[in-house]
Amino acid sequence: MENSNGWTGRILRVDLTSGKVTTEPTCRYAGRFLGGKGINQAMLFDEVPVGTDPFDPDNRVIVGTGPLTGTLAPSSGRVTFGSMNAYNRGVAEANAGGHFGPECKFAGFDHIVIQGRSEQPVYLWIKDGQAEVRDASGIWGLTTWQAEERIQRDLGEPHLHTALIGPAGENLVRGALVVVDRGRLAARGGVGAVLGSKKLKGIAVRGTGTVRVAQPDRFMQAVEVAWEALARSRAQATLHGGGTHLDGTQGANRAGMIQTRNAQDAFWAQEKIDRVDYPVYRERFEKRRLACFNCPTYCSHVYEVREGPYAPLVLEAFQAGTIWGMGGRVDIDEPDALIAIHALESQYGLDNDFASVVVSWAMELYELGILTEADTDGLQLEWGNAEAAIELLGRITRREGFGDLLADGVVRASQRLGRGSEKYAMHIKGEDHYEELRTAIGWGLGCVVGLRAGGHTEGACNTENDGTPDTVGHAWFGVPTLDPKSYEGKERLVYWFERYKQALDSSGVCYFTGPIMGTGERVGMPELAELLSAATGQEYTADSLLLIGRRALNVQKAFNTLHAGFARADDLPPMRLVDEAVKTGPHAGARIDLTEWNQMLDRYYGLHGWDHVSSWPTRKTLKELGLAAVADRLEAAGRIGTVAVS
Repeated sequence: MENSNGWTGRILRVDLTSGKVTTEPTCRYAGRFLGGKGINQAMLFDEVPVGTDPFDPDNRVIVGTGPLTGTLAPSSGRVTFGSMNAYNRGVAEANAGGHFGPECKFAGFDHIVIQGRSEQPVYLWIKDGQAEVRDASGIWGLTTWQAEERIQRDLGEPHLHTALIGPAGENLVRGALVVVDRGRLAARGGVGAVLGSKKLKGIAVRGTGTVRVAQPDRFMQAVEVAWEALARSRAQATLHGGGTHLDGTQGANRAGMIQTRNAQDAFWAQEKIDRVDYPVYRERFEKRRLACFNCPTYCSHVYEVREGPYAPLVLEAFQAGTIWGMGGRVDIDEPDALIAIHALESQYGLDNDFASVVVSWAMELYELGILTEADTDGLQLEWGNAEAAIELLGRITRREGFGDLLADGVVRASQRLGRGSEKYAMHIKGEDHYEELRTAIGWGLGCVVGLRAGGHTEGACNTENDGTPDTVGHAWFGVPTLDPKSYEGKERLVYWFERYKQALDSSGVCYFTGPIMGTGERVGMPELAELLSAATGQEYTADSLLLIGRRALNVQKAFNTLHAGFARADDLPPMRLVDEAVKTGPHAGARIDLTEWNQMLDRYYGLHGWDHVSSWPTRKTLKELGLAAVADRLEAAGRIGTVAVS
């Protein structure tokens, strides 16, 4: 088996139309894009033809690991799934932990490129350098949990790892995701629906190989430094103490980060959030804690419901997103119901962020009388009605009745429904968006300009609310103040985190190792550079990794420009957050100032070297990044930026 330090050196390509399986070298892309997300997106830009629909056979799903995936670097269990976005034809990228990514490396592959479309349901079985497309007719229609059990039994491989879609992906629900190892969710962008369009139930993998590093002694020293940095970090202690559920309830609510009742407010009533706070779950439901591959954080909860209407039930990987989404947005404050909802989403292969937006949109329309029970097939969509929400999730997954309207997301649903419902459809670039933007401007900018759309894991960060002093903000980013409501310099915060996150997702290490929480602590760019240098034998610095991150960003920006035609207007927040202020809590009165936002956007484009009128990349910027061929394609399509204001 071909091997190289850090990387395995091989990309697996699977054409589902012909059933042909081939391999090619990783080195074609690794030098400029490192791995993981960077290589995924570079290959997508090169291979997806203009005019492709997300559900066309010409679309790809590319599974990518990084050179640190599967090594002793802390939290090195990440894997990314890249594709054309099922909502908007822009980029999609979904990242997950667990053990599937390392297992791909142990089986001998850095990336898996899936193209074409099978006539019949299939799944991909990979073991120690070999791959075959197998019949999945017996597991098509099963939940992800059922399908994993069946595959393990049929193959006689109880220790294999899986990345599977559920019925939501099979039915092309645009909010479908990929479920990794039963509980890790690769969400956003509808990648699960793209796999469903290809009739691919998923991937099972087993590997017994290893990942070699170039300089073992140097690498182990770098590993020790990284682990010690995490051990000293206050933010790490918080995550280790209770995962995102610990600080993602009371602290997030005080910070105004939990959007309630479909963006009507940004503060959840204290008595409600008290009922779903982490101590309640720890006392009533926590069975144990688990970690992803080689992770010291153990942020994953295993909750068990022993009594009541949802018992018996055990699930892993409940995170704060369920509290923010189906809790705050839908107003469900029943802790066991939220566990049941999370379990159903994992089994159906349904994105919680998507689900919370479409359900809360429908509930607000029901509250306003725009929808009635005649429209909802008899469901009483009242705020906090967990039973109705659970039933609706099943109907969305099956595209049944009213659920079929919601299955394509709030933009398409509001266009089909009309009746003034468009005003209440919360989205960014056409993808359902569930997060609050009015109370922390840097966070908000990072969410809105994110190239993947509809999420916070590209350029948004907690730096405005994690206790980082202004002195650190100035030293790291050149930001004069970290006051959450200030617009001054926040583009610099986002610009740094965008490049950093691209590099991190290309390396194969989890975001929670770095400064998304506790800026100035934990594993920063110098430590990441040293880990990569020792692992691969190629020297990296903090600056060279930020350059790789910027190069990957520009390829994705070009993909969005070429395929989706996104422009400056798509980097504006939902107008509801401009027109309506937060009503209650510490941030009452907060709203987005569109004049200030546009000035900040000008400065943001200037940092990137993008045209401040169209938002498109310029030839000068792309050429400086070694992307002249990318500029040629944009120019041929008439979508190249011309004026960049620094």
